[in-house]
Amino acid sequence: HVEDYVFQLSLNSAFGHEGPICSGGSEGQETLTLLAVEVPWTRVLSAKPEGAEVISYSPVDAIVLLNMTTGDCIEDLIVTYEYVREFPSLLVVQQADSYVAEPGDEVEVSVIIQNVGSATAYNVTCLTSSEDIYSLELSNLQLNPGESFTFSYTAVVESWGEDYRYPGYYGGSYTSYGLVPPVMAIYFSSPIYNTTSPYWEGPELPFVVWSNGLQFVRPGEPGPSLLAFLRLDNYTVSQGEDAKAMVEVWNVGSAGAEDIDVFLSWYVFWAPTYWWTYAWPDVEESWFFSAHIDELGPGEHVELTFNITTQMPGYMVVYAEVVSERGAMRVWSNTATLIAVPEPSMSAGLPYVIVEKYVSPEGEVREGDVLTVLLVVSNVGTATAEDVLIVDDVPEGLERVGSVKISPPDKPFEDHSTASQVAIVISSLEPGEVVKVSYDVRAVRAGTYVFSSAEGSYGYYGLSTRGASGLALITVRPRGPGPTPKGLGPFGSLITPIALLAASIVATGIVVALYARRRH
Repeated sequence: HVEDYVFQLSLNSAFGHEGPICSGGSEGQETLTLLAVEVPWTRVLSAKPEGAEVISYSPVDAIVLLNMTTGDCIEDLIVTYEYVREFPSLLVVQQADSYVAEPGDEVEVSVIIQNVGSATAYNVTCLTSSEDIYSLELSNLQLNPGESFTFSYTAVVESWGEDYRYPGYYGGSYTSYGLVPPVMAIYFSSPIYNTTSPYWEGPELPFVVWSNGLQFVRPGEPGPSLLAFLRLDNYTVSQGEDAKAMVEVWNVGSAGAEDIDVFLSWYVFWAPTYWWTYAWPDVEESWFFSAHIDELGPGEHVELTFNITTQMPGYMVVYAEVVSERGAMRVWSNTATLIAVPEPSMSAGLPYVIVEKYVSPEGEVREGDVLTVLLVVSNVGTATAEDVLIVDDVPEGLERVGSVKISPPDKPFEDHSTASQVAIVISSLEPGEVVKVSYDVRAVRAGTYVFSSAEGSYGYYGLSTRGASGLALITVRPRGPGPTPKGLGPFGSLITPIALLAASIVATGIVVALYARRRH
């Protein structure tokens, strides 16, 4: 702690290490060591020693790298940084002139984009969609705090058909509705140059927000039509502070709606993510509150208030889902971005899972040989990780043989593996706990194969986190004379992994990782 919200991170202190930090290696082999320090929600002020490179100055994902080769030593890696407390935050809302239309009809839709944050939003790009085809409506817009921009577009009403039904939610029969999907907006916290499309390059991470969806009733068939709008009382808070979410639910249809459930959900990330998709089909865990509205007549609206306590630092995506008519009517609000700046005095209490991947024998094998893949899964955080999903793909040209083994053998787990992929769910990992997972593969045909990264993922208070191992390269030679390499066996010992996530720690909002890769 240097001064208010200015801090120094020492790699030696973080790992409890004394003395120089050196890059080792095996005899006759060169090792390239990469030290990476990622400090979200900060601005890096300096990095030592000389040679440490700040590759991203973005406040949402500041990164410092230091490359070392065999025999290189440094006294310490010290990063000085300050927490940033001003960020852009966009709300996108769309409305139609009328909510009576047949699927396939064209309707005019107006969109308002407003920067409700405390910093400028750069390179704002907006896309509309129809039947999963995206159209670029605007790009490279800049919005200062408090500014807004309005545009209109022509949308084709889609059918609320089989793709939009949710079996298991309430059950019952379905009423026919039309819909217009949400509008997507992408923006950045600092300028991205030469960007004329929604695609970008470089370390800067984008923010992604969505508008509300629109719902339409058929002509001559009176029915309710619901809209939901979401706003927050504050879009940047300190970790541990409360934020209020206000959800307005409107009935713009021609008949009353009954038994309306409103679900407020949010997801937490260390930083904005490239793979954000609406309604989150791929995220393991979310947190939500719910409320119930008995009845809402035509033209009526209600406002609901929810309280969110930001126990986790990071990037929170908040949205509401409104469900009525036993699940047949379903509409989403716009999303809102809430950033919880890490509070150094508040213990994060986070789980953090790392995955190490070993393949034995290394290097070359022959057709028909059996290789053993060992995954070492560790929780190096300070809280329990539950329902840890481990996924590892089997390269084409190799076949999995036998069952997946786990150590300790009494550790509860579920096996969802297939012929081409190992997928297990470990019930829980306590802080400091290590679990080993192994399986065998047979080299079916000659060739060079890359074992992709094994991933471990879990959810914690809305935080969805993934840890990935390194890659492994194996060459399979045709069967011929010569000794046959032996497999590792279930839980043997390896000296050096081919690619290893060697160590990782979690401080308050800080992730430090050490990667080592052998170079022949």
